[in-house]
Amino acid sequence: MRKEDFKKGQRVVLYCTNGRSSAKMVLEERRILPAVVKSVGRKYITVSPENSCFDIQFDIENNFREKGNWPQYILFLNNEDVINEAKRIELQMDIKNFFNSRNVDNLSLTDLKRVYEIIKRGSL
Repeated sequence: MRKEDFKKGQRVVLYCTNGRSSAKMVLEERRILPAVVKSVGRKYITVSPENSCFDIQFDIENNFREKGNWPQYILFLNNEDVINEAKRIELQMDIKNFFNSRNVDNLSLTDLKRVYEIIKRGSL
């Protein structure tokens, strides 16, 4: 995301982590909150969740992380981005588990070469 993606009055989506790491993101309808951008400043984007009386600030210079020590919300442009992030995290965890369990012994040379090429591209 970029600062230019946000405009005052724009509808956005918040994902409530309840203080948990976003690496444990579980898709639950009750955690997805519609919100409206109240302001786009030099340093922060201020968002107001619908049906609430509080605002939340997201730090533009810190990868749009919620301002504060214990972020509880992740900012997304739309529902599709929330779903894609949850799928990305799920795949990431599955891949980590696969390699931690040392299942690579069963991979063919061709498969190992493909995995290696993908890893090499991702580390650039």
